Amino acid sequence: MTALAGIATNAYTEAIRQPIYAVMLLAVCALLVLNPALTARHTISQTGDEFDKLLIDLGLSLELVAGLVLASFVAAGVLSRELDNRTALTVISKPVGRPVFILGKFVGVLAAVALAYWIWSLVFLLTVRHRVLHNARMPYDWPVIAYGGAAAALALVAAVWCNFFYRWVFGATLATWLGALLPVAYLGVLATSREWAVQALGTDWNPQLAIAILLVFEALAVIVAIAVAVSTRLGPALTLVACALAFVLGTTSDFFLGRYADTSFAMRVAYALPLNTQFHWLADALSQGHPVSVEYVMLVTLYSAAYATAALAVAVALFQTREIG
Repeated sequence: MTALAGIATNAYTEAIRQPIYAVMLLAVCALLVLNPALTARHTISQTGDEFDKLLIDLGLSLELVAGLVLASFVAAGVLSRELDNRTALTVISKPVGRPVFILGKFVGVLAAVALAYWIWSLVFLLTVRHRVLHNARMPYDWPVIAYGGAAAALALVAAVWCNFFYRWVFGATLATWLGALLPVAYLGVLATSREWAVQALGTDWNPQLAIAILLVFEALAVIVAIAVAVSTRLGPALTLVACALAFVLGTTSDFFLGRYADTSFAMRVAYALPLNTQFHWLADALSQGHPVSVEYVMLVTLYSAAYATAALAVAVALFQTREIG
């Protein structure tokens, strides 16, 4: 466990220090902030509810796709590059098994992706509370702007300060501060109405949306496991292509294979093999007002855990036969 914790910590530190990590973190945050304005501009809907449904749909889609890209590049950066440079040999030559090495890299990469996803989700929840201004009479939600802007400004100042005086990596420090300050800002928003009156925390809290965000993260956890497996053999670009292919197959498997799953055993296997991300996608259920049961969440969680375990088993098998030194 000590070796596993050390490898995971090292992988996490390397991941959040990568330039692509900070670029994607800030780019997705900016897109999420612009999402309400883009939703209002590029839709012909005339009702507020439909605007909000589109806002949620676009936000969840952005988080899923951005998480896929980030997981691919981060996994390849901390694993394939280390294998190509043969720096992994210094760890493998010690009494550390290769399965422990792979599992530690997975935990570290997953933690880095989880931090980015945590930040994106909080920004997304703030935009959902703000809502789409679909007509000129709707006022801005100033508590969202004030609390969210203050958290972002404090995180930026702290990151610049630590980088200038302590030589800490700017991107990693900014991500850490955002991950700590944005929850405080969101709690402040939940406790404050649009008119700056104190309200109960559950007034604007949507547990069904929180479940949808959680299940999307479970899909990303499986994609991280797939990215780690692919990174044992391929570089960053091909890892991204492989993960994108797995995502596309999983998204379209219901349409292309699901209807034929009961025709033969081969079709049943072909339908079961791809990661079916439709199980993790609850945007349609939210838009139609269908509540998600605890049993469904547990089943999807078990499915995600089983698929991630299988992907990590493949990663270990591929890594066992790879020549490093």
